[in-house]
Amino acid sequence: MAVCPYCRTPIEEGQASVCEGCGTPHHPECLEENGGCTLFGCKFAPPDDPKLQVTRTDLSHAAVMSTQTSYAVGTGFGDVAGPIAVMSVTEDALAPPPPPPPAMPADHPVEAPLVPTGASTLFAAPQVAPKSRLVFIILGIFLGVFGVHNFYAGYYKRGVAQLCLTVLTVFYASAITWIWALVEVCTVDRDRNNIRFV
Repeated sequence: MAVCPYCRTPIEEGQASVCEGCGTPHHPECLEENGGCTLFGCKFAPPDDPKLQVTRTDLSHAAVMSTQTSYAVGTGFGDVAGPIAVMSVTEDALAPPPPPPPAMPADHPVEAPLVPTGASTLFAAPQVAPKSRLVFIILGIFLGVFGVHNFYAGYYKRGVAQLCLTVLTVFYASAITWIWALVEVCTVDRDRNNIRFV
């Protein structure tokens, strides 16, 4: 006796409806309820459900929604009482999202935020002391072949590149590295944190 793959019950003789694509027997009601064959990969199987798509606007509206909880009260034996989530949309959810803040120009110096008097020092931004331009120049002139001036200013990749160029060529490329350091001494006026030398 054949078993219907949809409802998993036996099919009596004479009541089977065979799929035209794969030849699998079903109950006629099961084929009608499923909308086609129930076997995966059969060409007479019903099409997949459409995929759900969520946009950024939907997400921003969902973030503003507030959830309220109410309780249903049972009236008889066997009634179940419990929390029911009720979604309420505020007026802010219907408004368009605010525009993003304007972008700062690339040459704008980065400044530490001001901390109000009496605020906890745990949340204060670290204050970075400005580097000395005179020290940067002296290090660039005398130790520029090793990239020491770049290490001082916080440009570690440049410093490592100059150091490797000098050491790995056994000082043959030290003239190139020294000219590179002199160019940086004349043109660089800020450290890695974009704070101007004093």
